Amino acid sequence: MARASEIPRIRYSSNDNDTKRPEIMRVKRGCYLTGLPNREPSGYWEAARIVAIARVLAHQIARPTATFTLESACVVYGFAVNDANPPIITLSDRKHNRQTTVFPALTIGTHSVDAAHLKMISYRGVPKENRQIEGINVVDPVELICTFLRYRKPLDAMTSVDSICVALCRADARARGQTEQRFKHLKKQVLTRLDELHGCHGLKRARQLIELMTPWAHSPLETRFRLLCAAYGFPRPVLQQRMDTGRGLFFLDAYFPQQRLGVELDGLMKYRSASVLREEKLRDVAIEREGLRILHYVFAQLRRPELVAREIAEWVAPSRPLVVICPEFLEGW
Repeated sequence: MARASEIPRIRYSSNDNDTKRPEIMRVKRGCYLTGLPNREPSGYWEAARIVAIARVLAHQIARPTATFTLESACVVYGFAVNDANPPIITLSDRKHNRQTTVFPALTIGTHSVDAAHLKMISYRGVPKENRQIEGINVVDPVELICTFLRYRKPLDAMTSVDSICVALCRADARARGQTEQRFKHLKKQVLTRLDELHGCHGLKRARQLIELMTPWAHSPLETRFRLLCAAYGFPRPVLQQRMDTGRGLFFLDAYFPQQRLGVELDGLMKYRSASVLREEKLRDVAIEREGLRILHYVFAQLRRPELVAREIAEWVAPSRPLVVICPEFLEGW
C-alpha cells in the first residue's frame, strides 16, 4: 500500500498565475504540486512514480467519483508496473473515444517526466467493491488482476499481476506451503470473478494468462524470465528455490531441477559495491559445490531474449523446437 508520505501535496486553485511560482508545479488545470521531496529521486522510475501519484490525486480532487484501475491503481497500492509513465486510467460505465485531459510534463529534480493522457475503460455489469487509499478510489486487487489479464499484453499484465500476487499472498519462501495455500485461494477468487464477467472483453486472453500467475516472481526481471521460458517452450522453472549450503541458506531466483541449473536475475542496483560482487561469487561457489550450475542475467541481456534462450538451451532442452512459439509473450521487450 502507498504510504502517506509518498502522496505529494496537491492544492486546488483557479489562479493560473500560481504556475509562475517556482516552488509549485501545475499537474493539471487548477491543481498544483507542492511539498516535493528535498532529496533528489534515486532515478527516473522514482521521479515518474511521484508524478504518477500526483496526477492521480489531482484528478481525484477534480473528479471525486473517479475510480482508478490498471497502472494508476498500481502506483497507489505500491505494486510494480512495466511502464514508468503510463496514462492515467479510470473506470467508466460507458464508452469514451476521446481523450479529454492531458497532464503536462513535469521535472522532479533532474528527471523530466513526459506528458500523459487521461484514459477511461468501460465496464459491463457491477464491479467489485472499490477501496479507498489516502482518499483515492481504486479497484479491489482481485478486480485489478482480472482487468490486467483482460486488457494488457502479457509483459505489461504479468509484471503487475505477479507483484499483486506477492503482496496479497504475503509470499515467504521460508513458509512455502502457507504461501501456496493463500495463492490457491487467490486464484480461485480470480477465476470466480472472471466467470462473473461472462461475455465481457478479453476473457479468452485472461484465462490463458491466469496459468502464468505466481506469488514467487519477486521482481519484473523474474517475470520477464518466466515469460521467456513460456515463449521458447522451456519447462517452467521453480522460483525462489531453497538452497542450503556451507555458507548458509540461499534462494535461487529460478531453478531447473532436472538439469540442476540455477538462474539469478540481477538488477543494476545490486552491484554498487565490490563487497556485493565478492559475496555473490562466494555464494555461487558454495552452490556449485552442491553440484549446480549458476547463470546470471541482467536487464540488458533479457532485452535480447533470443540470446538468453540460446544459452539456456545448452543446458535445458525445450519441450518444442527452439523457436518463438508465443510471440506475444515477447512484445515490448
